[in-house]
Order: sequence, then C-alpha cells, then structure tokens
Amino acid sequence: MPLYEPLDAGKSEIRLLEHVSFSGQPSLRLSSVSLDEKPAYTALSYVWGDASITEPILLNGQGFHATKNLFNALQHLQDHWIDTFPSRHPQGFRVWVDALCINQQDVAERNQQVQLMRRIYSSAELVFSWLGEDDEEIGAAFETINLVAHEMDKVDWPQLIVADIGPETDWHSNQSWKSVWTLFNLPYWFRVWVVQEIVLAEKLILLSGTSSVDWIALFLTCS
Repeated sequence: MPLYEPLDAGKSEIRLLEHVSFSGQPSLRLSSVSLDEKPAYTALSYVWGDASITEPILLNGQGFHATKNLFNALQHLQDHWIDTFPSRHPQGFRVWVDALCINQQDVAERNQQVQLMRRIYSSAELVFSWLGEDDEEIGAAFETINLVAHEMDKVDWPQLIVADIGPETDWHSNQSWKSVWTLFNLPYWFRVWVVQEIVLAEKLILLSGTSSVDWIALFLTCS
C-alpha cells in the first residue's frame, strides 16, 4: 500500500496528521480532508533543519525519517494544543505539516499544494510557530514578553507620558531585553515563508519546547 494516496485537487484536498502513539517510536496517521468542508486543524510553521540529521517515525505504519527539529516539535504539539483547547478531546488534534503531509517525491503534488499554502494557513484555527527545544534564554524572552503584555493591558493610555516609559533606559544592557533580541535572531525569522504564515494565521502561538507565548503578547511588547 502506498504511503501517500492521491489528493483530489478539484476538492482542494490536503492531508492532516493524527497522533497514534508517542510511546516508543512516534506513530502518526495521515488522513485526507477537503478545505472546502472547513475542517478543524492546526498548522505548523517551523524550520525544517538539517536534512541529514533525522529521527525515525512511523507514518501510516511505515518507516519514515523526520528532521530532528520536526521530530522535537511533534513531541510537544499535542500537549500545547490541549493547553489551548482544554475542553476538547485530545484525539481531536490534527495538524498540517508540509514535510509529512505533502508527498515530497511528487513534484506535481508539491506544486499544487504550494498553490494552496495561503489557504492552508488562513483556514487553520491555530498556527503553532515552533522555535526549537527548551532554551533558557528563549524561556526568559517568553517570560519578559508575557510580563510586558500583562502590564500593557493595565496602562491608562490617555494619561501615558513618554517620559514615564524611561527614555534613559539602556535596553541593550538589560538581560531581559537581550533575551528578546536573541529570540528575534533565531533562524526561524529568516525563512522565506514566515511573514505569510504569521500574517495569515487566525491565532498564532510561539513554542519553544514546553514553553509558549501568544503572538498578540509579542505584538504588544514590540509596539
């Protein structure tokens, strides 16, 4: 049985991943859905990583190799989804990942799916931006962003005076802001597709291992 069944381009079909098991070797299942039917799913935005460094997974029961960065992401996505939608059943988690949901050996399919990319990200109810595994400095950046966003919510904007912000603050010497600077220098932000994926997302959450921060919080912090 082939790993990838043909997609119906006339119905704007895509494939979605479902978790079968992550005990032992990760096992994932592919299912085809039509975007015309407005399915509920999450999309992943990430850096593929070094193609020569891979980890084995099972895809539709067959052996497959995912890049190390994608492998790491797959181990955390469902937990973050459950945190985002606590009232939903865990088995409702379905995610679109380009490297696995598109038959990369089929040039015609690749080209057809690329044409759907805007629709795939704009139709997803949630987009996860995977920045990498747990990292102390990125974790500090997330804490800073969440703290600033929380404080921004309490600001009385009509009464805000520029001087109150502290123009004399040396941002470059502040360790918290250095961590945010490090965050924005990650390889993720230098991808060709990143702007499209972020702009099109209805809801976007940045992930670093077990840590997360909402895009809105990041936007408020950088405003």
